[in-house]
Amino acid sequence: MWREFISKIDCELTFNQSASIESINAAEIELKVQFPQSLKSLLLESNGVQDEFECDAIWPLERIIEENKNIRIIEEQITFNGFLLFSDAGNGDLFAFSIKDGNKNKEEIYVWNHEDKSRDIISSSLKDFIKGWFEGIISI
Repeated sequence: MWREFISKIDCELTFNQSASIESINAAEIELKVQFPQSLKSLLLESNGVQDEFECDAIWPLERIIEENKNIRIIEEQITFNGFLLFSDAGNGDLFAFSIKDGNKNKEEIYVWNHEDKSRDIISSSLKDFIKGWFEGIISI
């Protein structure tokens, strides 16, 4: 589903081998979060997506773990405890799911502005985010 959907949006995006459910489960334990179902299903089809310059458009699982652990150390952040980072805009801004307890819509995508540290909802789902970001409908 994801490969076909993404390929229709941008044929220059490339895919990786799939992540295993065991590695996703291990990442959830390590980060102490439950991944949104849409992100899990994407990672099970392709462990990250690269753009035409071979940059991570959607981070592979290893980078998701690394970036989420690092940002909590660098930013000494309570700010990031309720978010799961999965991509970046290439300018320092980061994209994340809200994973706070009680969040009824864990599919909403937020952008974190690295300059003023604000967070804003930019999409209602991963599917809408991917379509909007790669088609240039979503801008930051």
